[in-house]
Amino acid sequence: MTKQITLLSLIVVIILLMSSLTVLITSVTPAAAQQQAGSQPSGSKAASNWEYANHDSWATNYSPQTEINKDNVQYLELKWLFPHPVASTFIANQKGGGVGEGSISPSLIVDGTVFHMTNMRNVYAFDGVSGKTKWTNIWEFDYDKNKADQAARGLAGVCDGGGGHFHGLNFINGVLYPSLSGGVMNAVDANTGKELWRTGNLCADIEGNVYKWPGADGPGRCGGAGFSPVVYRRENILIVGTCGSDFNGGGRPFVDGYDLKVTPPKRLWRTYMAPPATQGDPEWAIKACNNAKAGWYFSYPAFYKEGKLGINCKDVPRENVINDWGVPKFWGSAPSAFWGQWAVDEETGLVYLGTGNQGGGNNNATFWTPGPNLYAATTLALDAKTGQIVWWYQHQVRDMMEGDNAWNVVLANIAGRKTIIKHNVVGLIWAMDAATGEPRWVWDPPVVRQRVEGGVVKGRTGCTPGIGANPANQDGMWNDVMSKFDMQEKKWFNYPSPGTTVYCWFPVRPGESDVALDPETNTMFVQIGLGLDTFRATSKCDIRADLCYVIPPQHTIARATHEQNVTIYAVDATTGKEKWSYFIPGTTVRGGTIVSGGVVYVNSPTGFYYALDATSGKLLHKIFLGGAVVSQVTIGKTAEGKSVLLFKSGGSSGLGPSLRNAASGPIPGALMAFGLPDKVPQPAEVAREALKEVPKEQLKELLKDLPKEALSGVAPPVETVSPISYGIVGVGVVLIVIAGVLFTRRKKA
Repeated sequence: MTKQITLLSLIVVIILLMSSLTVLITSVTPAAAQQQAGSQPSGSKAASNWEYANHDSWATNYSPQTEINKDNVQYLELKWLFPHPVASTFIANQKGGGVGEGSISPSLIVDGTVFHMTNMRNVYAFDGVSGKTKWTNIWEFDYDKNKADQAARGLAGVCDGGGGHFHGLNFINGVLYPSLSGGVMNAVDANTGKELWRTGNLCADIEGNVYKWPGADGPGRCGGAGFSPVVYRRENILIVGTCGSDFNGGGRPFVDGYDLKVTPPKRLWRTYMAPPATQGDPEWAIKACNNAKAGWYFSYPAFYKEGKLGINCKDVPRENVINDWGVPKFWGSAPSAFWGQWAVDEETGLVYLGTGNQGGGNNNATFWTPGPNLYAATTLALDAKTGQIVWWYQHQVRDMMEGDNAWNVVLANIAGRKTIIKHNVVGLIWAMDAATGEPRWVWDPPVVRQRVEGGVVKGRTGCTPGIGANPANQDGMWNDVMSKFDMQEKKWFNYPSPGTTVYCWFPVRPGESDVALDPETNTMFVQIGLGLDTFRATSKCDIRADLCYVIPPQHTIARATHEQNVTIYAVDATTGKEKWSYFIPGTTVRGGTIVSGGVVYVNSPTGFYYALDATSGKLLHKIFLGGAVVSQVTIGKTAEGKSVLLFKSGGSSGLGPSLRNAASGPIPGALMAFGLPDKVPQPAEVAREALKEVPKEQLKELLKDLPKEALSGVAPPVETVSPISYGIVGVGVVLIVIAGVLFTRRKKA
């Protein structure tokens, strides 16, 4: 009897394998991918190549390839790997530079060649089939000399970025564009690895970048970092942003447009993201409203209470936004550095970008920055030819919590209308009209809104007091642009409560990752994490110097009172409604989510990579890569036409102790190419192998009870079904009948 039950269990498993047959046959059948007008690459290139950090010029993080799909992802195997050299190996090439292990930049694959950039800004080209190195471009730069030259010349902008942390690499028209470093931009020939050109210091002539505050009068010291440039290919104009406040420096951020028809490229225009430090601009926010086609502010209180998706800037009282930023005294009085891929629309000539939070590691609002602090935490549409701001939408006004709006900006066709979809690190997603910025929907994830779900703390950080106790404004985290108090008088998020929290930071914020959009199903995929509590007390601010920045470590309190966790959501991009969610305990958020072949790929600092069913959220497969995974996977085809997934482990995200529960610290790790085996096990083969385990005598006895028609084959071929399936279906019928016989016998026994 026990043997029959065991056999029954085996056959039930086989039948379950059979149940996926129909899905397998239909899902691997190639279908014409719905391509977005103006997106790149197009046609078959979209399935073969991954050319931008987020796949294409619309930053979708979606590949239409179907070779690796939800029915075979569990069979992935390692094809080759490239161990990252220890970062200190290259410090001689980068005097005064920082050391960053591994890589956090998504790898590219173009026409069978893999392009990979490390945190030391070295770029490699590998053969996608074998992993053999084609060429190497080692970044050589003297950061010490660069800073000394700038200081000697008294430049109005000093780029002192020291490397070790590079977010992205883009391939455009046969040229590779790495992230900026030290205020320098360069281009690499994708065929040879040779440097095509290198600019001088982009920070050399920043107008209004001289600050006056105790102990550090002089030019703002830009971190020199910035994401990879993008190109408006119709006019051959390169668009890039740099400078901005962050821990390693600061200054007045800007976006530049460069003419690529000349070498080195010539600057065409510059658009600033903050008023000048020397005198400020009392009309900064007012001009921004009048000069653009449209301007919008988000008000969480108005959204929560009235369902308002945005407030037109023309409806905001002048007294609330006058003297925006004041007269900036400190390099932190500006949006932080640019991170994340920008989207380009070749049809309209618009480039869409997201800006960083207000300040970086400090609370400017405490003493000197009234107003909404435009353009911090903002999505903007710029004319690529002129730099003119066409529209803007500020997601967090007078930001007091480091709610930056960087990471990828997604351009999509939703219900026949071009739409910008933007995820902010506070956890929300906005869908905006691509032409006007008018909001269409706003998604507020349940785990952020409620904070506690099923008895587990999720979503946003707690800080002090617990963010989320007051749902209308999250205990003061959200400021209202329609409130003069919030815009002109409020100094910290729970002001005027004395001596408690002046500043609350999200080291592991709800949305520290890129999102993905499947244009065929109009579904967004996003990670929402639980943040680590970090705050600074008002009593520790240097009131005499009018500063509350760079507080000594003992004055920064990090609360690790809750277990970190992440929730993956699928959101309908047409309506902004949740489709499904998947919970991952014991991890944080950093990297990105992609979708391809009906599979959503999610990385984890615990060292695992998750593969989820894009339709249901069901876990399909999980791979352990041996070290923290803090960057997203990418996918493309080799020269042999076979799809490979490019994973990487190790590396340093720059988040330090906030990744305390990661599988490893900043170790070099490796780039790994995974693909399907040459022969993927088919259900019929699995079934036949399982039948071999059944004793012949027992199988012979069972077959006696089978109806003759079960052994004589199946119905004639149907045109819509692949001939290879008939044998599988036949085996399936036999197994089902056997299972029925066994079940009947067990009941009688």
